[in-house]
Amino acid sequence: MLRRMFWIFCGLTTGLSASAAESSCEIRVAGYEFPPYVIHADDGVRGLAPELVERLDEMLHNYCFEFVEMASRRRFEQFAAHGYDLMLFESPQWGWQDLVVDMTAVLARDRDIYVAHRRAGRDQSFFENIHERRLLGYLGYHYGFADLETDSEALETHFDILLSRSHERNLQLILLDRADVGEIAILTESFLNAQLAANPEYKQRLLISEQEDQVLELRGMLHPDSELSIEVLNSALEELENSGELEAMRRRHHLPEKPDGD
Repeated sequence: MLRRMFWIFCGLTTGLSASAAESSCEIRVAGYEFPPYVIHADDGVRGLAPELVERLDEMLHNYCFEFVEMASRRRFEQFAAHGYDLMLFESPQWGWQDLVVDMTAVLARDRDIYVAHRRAGRDQSFFENIHERRLLGYLGYHYGFADLETDSEALETHFDILLSRSHERNLQLILLDRADVGEIAILTESFLNAQLAANPEYKQRLLISEQEDQVLELRGMLHPDSELSIEVLNSALEELENSGELEAMRRRHHLPEKPDGD
C-alpha cells in the first residue's frame, strides 16, 4: 500500500513539473549594439532593452524571456524566419514596412543629431551642407541624410563617410578634431547625453546641431507567430508606463523626452 501511494505521489509531482514546464514559453528578444538601448560590454550586455526584458520576465510568469545578441543587418532576415520573437526600440521606418509585424505603442522618443568640434567662428551654419562634410557613422545604421540607406558600399559611394563599429571612437575623433578623418559624427541624443553626463568637460569642446538628422519613435516589434501575444505585451508595458517604472528607466538612460500617445 505504501509503495502504491509512493508511485501515485511521483506521478502527481511529475505531472505538475511537466505542466509548469509547458506553461513557461521561451521568448527570444534580439538586440544589436545601439546605445543606450543595447550596449555590449566585457561583462555582458546592458542597456535599456536588457533592463526592460528583465522586468518583463519578472512580470509575465508564464513566459521565460531570453536576450540574444544579433548583428543589425541580420535582424529582418531572422525576424522573417522567426529566429526570434521580439525586438525592442526599433523605428517602423527602418525596414519593417515589408514584414508582417505586431508593433507596440511608442516606448521611447529620441533623435539622431550632428556633432562637430567646437572652433572659433564655427556655428550652426556648419551643419547646413551636410553632404559636403566628412561624416562619421555606425555600420548598418539608418540615417536620415542618406534616405535611410544602410548599404555601406552605396553610402561610401555617394557620401564622404567613414563607418565604424564604435560610437565612442566616432565621438573621440570629433573631440580630437581629426578633420582629416571626420568633421561631423551622427549620434543619438540619448547617447550624447550620457557621454556629457559622465564627461561634463566635453560640452565646451563640442558643437551640437540644433537640427536633427531624424526623429526616432521607437517601438517593440513582435513576431505575429510568437507565443507571446501583442495584447499581453502591451498590457505589461502599459502597466510599467502607468506606474512610472518605464519613465524611470528612460531617465536613467538619458532619453531626451517622455513619449506621449502612440
